[in-house]
Amino acid sequence: MAKVILLQPRQRLLERARNYVESPDLFAENMKRAVRELIKVLPVADGPLRHKIMILLAGYAKDQAVEPLYDILKDEDQPPRTRHYAAVQLCAVLPFVKDAQSVIDLLEKDLVCPDPNLRRYATTAMGWQCKTPTFVLLTRRLYDDDLGVRLAAVNSLCNCGDARALPLLLERLEEAPLEEKRAILFNLWRLERPELQLSHIYKKYLADQAPELRLAALALLTFSHRDEESHQLIRPCLSDEDHRVRRLALERLMDCGLKTLGAFEQEIRQLLNDSNMDIKRSALNALKMLEN
Repeated sequence: MAKVILLQPRQRLLERARNYVESPDLFAENMKRAVRELIKVLPVADGPLRHKIMILLAGYAKDQAVEPLYDILKDEDQPPRTRHYAAVQLCAVLPFVKDAQSVIDLLEKDLVCPDPNLRRYATTAMGWQCKTPTFVLLTRRLYDDDLGVRLAAVNSLCNCGDARALPLLLERLEEAPLEEKRAILFNLWRLERPELQLSHIYKKYLADQAPELRLAALALLTFSHRDEESHQLIRPCLSDEDHRVRRLALERLMDCGLKTLGAFEQEIRQLLNDSNMDIKRSALNALKMLEN
């Protein structure tokens, strides 16, 4: 019976927490109390509820949310997904917190700690900080022994939007394993500046041996109905050995307008015999567009 009495307050607290996350009006009417109770219940809430609480606290109680989020990030007993989620919310919150230096100092220590999981979460959480000391620490994580840390570093450096990272990312693009190369390609656009001309990098990877990288490059290139050069880049993709590349090439071509589509009518007709049914259907639709 004693156990039931002990559990009842927690259950009531959890129930109120669910009500807060499901009813914005209720949360707004009782914000001070709600924030206190949500912070209190955060460590014991189940996964889905915990994630909703983190979002709510990050949105409306940034200063109070920092320490609880950091505690979850550090907690080895929490599921990896929950720790990552806390890191993402910290990244969103920290730029708006007046006195965040104490947590920043802790995260900078975590960036170089022996635990690769903690290095990964800290790297994610610091993906907003472009000040030179932290920026240098993040660039070093590009050469971490752990792939997960390196992937987090790619995302965080690009999230900062600091073009100083570009030479290092391009260096990694030459020598990194496939998954890391793909992550770099898909994140480079966040460093885009008129003077950088990233399109030449994507064009290079259209001819890469790895179909995953050809697919990424094709997805990232911007095609215009007036850009004849880009149209010629699509041409070999229509006969690529990987059906995903062929399908995406046809989709990109169909977005370029009827005039451009008409210039590829012969290649499109060949796709009517493609082994992939989705590509056959898309080719048929493209030809119908030309007929109309």
